[in-house]
Amino acid sequence: MSYTHANDSIPKSVILYTPYTKISVSPGASIDYSIDLINNTDQLTNANLSVSGLSSSWKHEMKSGGWSLSQLSVLPKEKKTFNLKVEVPLKVNKGNYHFAVSLPLFPYGIFPFWHQILL
Repeated sequence: MSYTHANDSIPKSVILYTPYTKISVSPGASIDYSIDLINNTDQLTNANLSVSGLSSSWKHEMKSGGWSLSQLSVLPKEKKTFNLKVEVPLKVNKGNYHFAVSLPLFPYGIFPFWHQILL
């Protein structure tokens, strides 16, 4: 599994960005990520967002404007910020945990934006 954040084969038209891609926390911590969805195109983008790689004991929620979301619309040449809250279980083994916020880009496929949590 590759945890590359940038790749020349990935279109740069719509991207996800957060500076916090690898952090260290303690078990039981609550992590609040602020993530930008950047639309570099000349068209409105409706992006379906999903989180993968976390076990069911790791609760998570994406929000923007006070609402839970799974899709976000961004005007041309603009960005929208959403928040991802991840609850690290209190009873979890120390180690490295990886998860992705994914953004489908037709016709290219789904491109994961990887994050790493160190316990």
